[in-house]
Amino acid sequence: MANINCTLKDVKSDNFVDFIHSDHWGLIVNSNKVASPSDLLVVETYIKNLNSMDTEDVQSIWLP
Repeated sequence: MANINCTLKDVKSDNFVDFIHSDHWGLIVNSNKVASPSDLLVVETYIKNLNSMDTEDVQSIWLP
């Protein structure tokens, strides 16, 4: 979570992640406000680049 927030800060976003939860549907990432498409791309890219994640299991992110 802290690394995602640092990445968002690096791209000058005022959005930040305050909660991440994993369940049987996937990852739930909660942020302080509605994420812009560029914020969603930052989060998706970061998660896909994690060594412990199987990138085939990471599908496109979406808003509820």
